Amino acid sequence: MTMIDPNLPGIWIVPGELFTYEVLNDGSYHVAPPAAPLSFSSDAAEMTWGAQVFDRQSASANGAGVEGRWTRRDSTEHWVFSANGQYQVRWGKDDPASTGIWALRDNGGALWIREKLAELTTDGAQVVFNLIGTGPAQYGYTVEDGVWTLLDPDSWEKRATYRRP
Repeated sequence: MTMIDPNLPGIWIVPGELFTYEVLNDGSYHVAPPAAPLSFSSDAAEMTWGAQVFDRQSASANGAGVEGRWTRRDSTEHWVFSANGQYQVRWGKDDPASTGIWALRDNGGALWIREKLAELTTDGAQVVFNLIGTGPAQYGYTVEDGVWTLLDPDSWEKRATYRRP
């Protein structure tokens, strides 16, 4: 399996979840939570993003804003936000880096991210999620009338349903 089903690229939602899921034409699979509130301390050394506090490790040229390196205060989570709108995150010291894109929303009052979680391959009946850092997960699947259904590869029981927004 080296191709991607042409019916999969685009944005998907799972009813009842706040996340959006996106499949790109190259088979990359991304997830995006809703934008979270963002604020900085007066010296820009501390960033509060949602309910988490991050300490600046290095800064952009002007020393303010999201760009630069950040460490979550209560964990080993480490983020690098680049000026080109890309980021890398390591959840633990020895974990592989995950990558994604970021953007400011609400006039700079919220930070939105979209993270690449996997590479997909399909053969028309099965889809393999080659998950970054953990390996493959395989499902049967169907795509019809804006509904993408994942099926257990052994029992063919429904495991998940995505819909076009």
